[in-house]
Amino acid sequence: MYVTGQVTSVEVTKQSAILKGKATVTGIGSGHDQPFTATVTAGGPGATVVLEISGLTFRETLVEGTINVT
Repeated sequence: MYVTGQVTSVEVTKQSAILKGKATVTGIGSGHDQPFTATVTAGGPGATVVLEISGLTFRETLVEGTINVT
């Protein structure tokens, strides 16, 4: 699966950011102008990114490094 697109809105709180937009998806869930939501949680290892697109949900956990949402 490959997802590329534009973010059309962002909502930021102290600990997270929610990005919404439309993307082109290849592979599983393929299509054009697919709406997506990506939720990013701030922090170090254990912080998460959840991508919802094409009726699918992908959960990723940060293993090293830091995510800042300021």
